[in-house]
Amino acid sequence: TTNIEQGTIISNKYGIYNYSNYTNINGGELSSNEYGAYNYSGNTKVACEGITSNTYGLYTAGGTVNISEGAKVSSNTGVYASKGTTNIGSKGTMNFDTPVIIGETYGITVKDTAKVYMYDGQIKGKTAATQGFITYTEEGYVVTDKEEGEYKVAYLALEGTIGVVAQVNGINYSSLQSAINSVTGTETQTIKLMNGIDTDLTFSIAEGQNIIIDMNNKTITSNANITIENAGELAIIDSTTSGVAKISSTTGVAILNRGTVTLGEDNDTVNKDIITIEGVTYGIENEGTLNFYDGKIKGNSALKGSVTNKPEDYEITTDTQAGKEEMYLFK
Repeated sequence: TTNIEQGTIISNKYGIYNYSNYTNINGGELSSNEYGAYNYSGNTKVACEGITSNTYGLYTAGGTVNISEGAKVSSNTGVYASKGTTNIGSKGTMNFDTPVIIGETYGITVKDTAKVYMYDGQIKGKTAATQGFITYTEEGYVVTDKEEGEYKVAYLALEGTIGVVAQVNGINYSSLQSAINSVTGTETQTIKLMNGIDTDLTFSIAEGQNIIIDMNNKTITSNANITIENAGELAIIDSTTSGVAKISSTTGVAILNRGTVTLGEDNDTVNKDIITIEGVTYGIENEGTLNFYDGKIKGNSALKGSVTNKPEDYEITTDTQAGKEEMYLFK
């Protein structure tokens, strides 16, 4: 066991490298060019305010890292978790103020098989508070976010006091973009809408993300010129098949696609009423791959670009209704 109570540790690569067993950082200051504290295996506990790095404040490559109340970590990426378990705070009484994790890009990045449990504190990042999904939160709380100056801040709020907008792997999010940011790696993740969205924002899906949005009988409406800008793999479905689901822009384009967008599911049935994609200028502006299996696309011009794949034996029909084009599949 190594106990650090005070003093200053400065390193080009590793401030602390815990190969195995126990390291308790209770005080002092650690600064590094690459890794403030690196946990290869074993258990590292952080309970001080003085961990800084130009690259990663804390890196969990395996084992367990416990970030306790009173801790503060700041770096380009505050915490990077690639494997093992990272606990932010401790289960029990909620503390909204501490620990604090700060990143110039992301507060915390979660990759591969890593598990991150958030029980206390706040996570701050200029690009986003989190990249990758939180595995578990304090029971009865939801992950929510706010803007604080130039930082996006993720914190926990009591269920019922903050509206739950989306859900990923059983974790609730108060905004769709936070749910999108939680998706990393090559595995497809489903974001289920829990409430309708009426916003001024554009939602961005990055290259490399693989996402299914289950509209769940909900609507997404934005006053922004683009409602969803996609550079990854995006599929849009509605598990309720109610016909209410809709993504719309009140000023411009509902979906700008530079990656792959799949509308509906490639199965034995086509339902043109299940999902509506509607914009003022275009419903969809496609610069990538567009798979059209269900739903309809509407706009002054329904589609800019072309459809890549559609069901066999179906043709694409475009009607004009109330001055708008409506595109759907017809057998």
